[in-house]
This record gives sequence, C-alpha cells and structure tokens, in this order.
Amino acid sequence: MKQSNNKKNYLYRKDIDGLRAIAVFVVIFYHMGLPLFHAGYIGVDIFFVISGYLISSIILKDIENKKIDIKNFYIRRIRRILPILLLVVTLSLIFFYKILLPYQLIDFSKSALSTLGFFSNFYFLLNSGYFSPGANELPLLHTWSLSIEEQFYIFYPLILIFFLTYLNKKKYIFIFFIILILSSLALAQFGGNLKTTYPFLQKNFSFFNQSYFGSFFMTFGRIWELLIGYYLCLIFKKNFQFSLILRNLISMLGAILIIISLLMTRRACRSRYNH
Repeated sequence: MKQSNNKKNYLYRKDIDGLRAIAVFVVIFYHMGLPLFHAGYIGVDIFFVISGYLISSIILKDIENKKIDIKNFYIRRIRRILPILLLVVTLSLIFFYKILLPYQLIDFSKSALSTLGFFSNFYFLLNSGYFSPGANELPLLHTWSLSIEEQFYIFYPLILIFFLTYLNKKKYIFIFFIILILSSLALAQFGGNLKTTYPFLQKNFSFFNQSYFGSFFMTFGRIWELLIGYYLCLIFKKNFQFSLILRNLISMLGAILIIISLLMTRRACRSRYNH
C-alpha cells in the first residue's frame, strides 16, 4: 500500500499547489476589479506553464518505464475533466434557465456546447472577448483556457511518443519545440505587425500587437507557455541538488517577478486584447 501511495503522489509538490493558489487569487482579484490586479489574467499564464510541466512529467515517466498507453492516457483525462465539467454546465443551465431571456439562453446553450466540445476558446473569440465590457456576464467564459489545454493534450502526447519512442531522437524534439516556442511567442507578441503586402510590416511597429492566430484565446498563441513547462520538467528530472537558501532565493525571485508583472501592466493594456 505504501508503494502504491508513492506511485500515486510522485508528482505532488507543495510549491506547485502554492503557485496554483497565487494564480487563482490574482485572476479572482482581477475580475473583482481591484486596482493592483489589472494584470491579474497572468494567473492563466501561470496555469498553462504548470499544466505543461505536469502533463510532461506524466508522459515522460510513462515513456521511460515503457508503459505508455495513449488510449489509457485519454481515458484518464476524460475521467478527470468531464464529470466535474458536466456538473458545472448542468448546474449553470438549471440556474440560468429561470434568469436569462430567451435569446440569452440560446447564447448560453451555444457556449455550453462549445465548452463540452472543448472549443469554447474559439466560440468566445468569435462572439465576445475576455476584456469586453459584458465579459463578466458570460457564465462559462472561464472554460476557454480548459479548451486550450484539452486541445493541446490531444496532440502533445502523440508528438512526444513519435519523437522519443519511434524516432528515439531527443535532440530532434528539443529543436522542434524550441522552434514552436519562438514562433508562438513571436506571433503572440508581434504577429499583428505583419502584413501580406510589401514591406510586410506595419509602418508604426508596435512592441505588442497580436495576430488573430496568436491572440489571447488561440491555442497556438499559448503553445510557448505549455512547452516551457516541458523544459522545466526536463530541468527538474536532472535532480539538481540546490541548497535550501538557493531554493528559497529562486522562489522569492519568482514571486517578485509575478508582482512586478502585476504592477507594471496598466489598465490600458486590456483594450489591446479586446478584438
């Protein structure tokens, strides 16, 4: 029994739970409109990195132990996500059935279907926006990030298995993921400056200008965050022995960087996402 518990909890880390708590609170405080949390949506960015780290840890461990079962992987994901998601959508539907007007109920039903189909990020991209004035009135808006994660989980294990099992080439996947990270980050940060006609760049180049394919809600614009989790997983697999002082300093540095991000981003930045 003791061995079974160790196997079950080999990925559990208190520091990751703490980081999750920080991410949750900054997102909640952002939606509450607290002045110091205009950039509270970076909590979502933190979650994507954590997700990339955890899912990479699971898959890499299965590959190393030669126990990879892609069918079982997808079944575990369904069992983990779908029951609670069905509960949330069902309770929301029951509650809002008596409150919403008919046309609002139709819109809500569409968002519910997109949520259950894990493409709500596309639905909300086309029909609303995370920073739209009425965004807080969309009950299932928060499911857009879950949709991105599930879309990522469909292809990500297949890519890892292909490179690490069939090709057995770690250096190839290292290069491939680096290219994906740089492309995703560049498109999310500068992609809106690109044009289809000469000179192929906007005359007034903007340091932050998202393209449609790298926008806030789009999967490719988030790939770089999820794949950073993969590289963090590789680093931790090396089992570097850091002193307690150094570990605490690294943790403090991470907390300081999060605080700086919150303080430096102004409310005006929100309007840049609203498209």
